[in-house]
Amino acid sequence: MAHVFLNWLVRHGRTGGQPLKHVEKVDVRGKQQKRRAIRDEEFSRLLKVSEDYRLLYITAIFTRLRLGELSGLVWSNVKLEDRCPHIHVPASYARTHEAQ
Repeated sequence: MAHVFLNWLVRHGRTGGQPLKHVEKVDVRGKQQKRRAIRDEEFSRLLKVSEDYRLLYITAIFTRLRLGELSGLVWSNVKLEDRCPHIHVPASYARTHEAQ
């Protein structure tokens, strides 16, 4: 995203040139850590030390919502009285930008 902003600066005469023009992309293929699910014993240990964040961690694990999705929720998103209880995630907070 930085290149988009810097190109805008160049187009509007706000800077003399694109400072990242000669910076090469870093090849990270094969260097990323593999993602994995949290193990039961790890989850238990996390809950033992989580104190104020315990409810957040439990909700994240059982709903598979991410921090950004959880932080945007309000109680009106929690539908416990519906025939099938669920949490409504507005599209603006969802990772796919589609309401869940």
